[in-house]
Amino acid sequence: MPNSYLSYSIPQACEELNQVDSTLNKESWEYILRPWAIPWQQLSIEASRSLLEAIPVVHNQLYSVPSWPGGLCNKACELLGIQLANNNLEVIAVNGLYSIEVPPRSSQEEIHRLIRGGKISEQALDYGNHSWLEVEGLLVDPTAGQFLGPRAWDGEFDDDNPWGLDCYFPASSCSGPFLDEWFDQAVWQENIKGHYVDGWNRPL
Repeated sequence: MPNSYLSYSIPQACEELNQVDSTLNKESWEYILRPWAIPWQQLSIEASRSLLEAIPVVHNQLYSVPSWPGGLCNKACELLGIQLANNNLEVIAVNGLYSIEVPPRSSQEEIHRLIRGGKISEQALDYGNHSWLEVEGLLVDPTAGQFLGPRAWDGEFDDDNPWGLDCYFPASSCSGPFLDEWFDQAVWQENIKGHYVDGWNRPL
């Protein structure tokens, strides 16, 4: 994939996605990358190369049956984590929340306090439960596009907000090992701290 494609780091609204064939041109890459959030410019050459190799494979596994990205974040992270770990990259899986309701930089304790006080809905947790990866300490989200466009939130929330790093609220993490079907067997460390900044990293 030419370097000019690597400007596509911000996800776009997605509808149903299908498998692609092995001949990947500019249009194919734009199609595949629609739901992805990736900070190409900050990643090492090795990480970028590994992602470029992994993304078509993961895409075709995820969309072997045509599907929308919603609800596929766990499987996407599982497949991508295996591919990247096999290339000896530094990978951390993160579970948490993507929400347009929660004030930026809120801790998990603050989020639950807001729910108890009626400031945000309990649906914010149900609809916003999400998983993503950190590669070399930077956020990489294979299914971020599910939070944009008319299908986002199943119509429960205003979906006119742009995608943003401020909407990610980490709750737990796993640093592997990333073996087959690791996601459901992983040991997750709770009470993860820190939020993402413009550099796509999460200073602690």
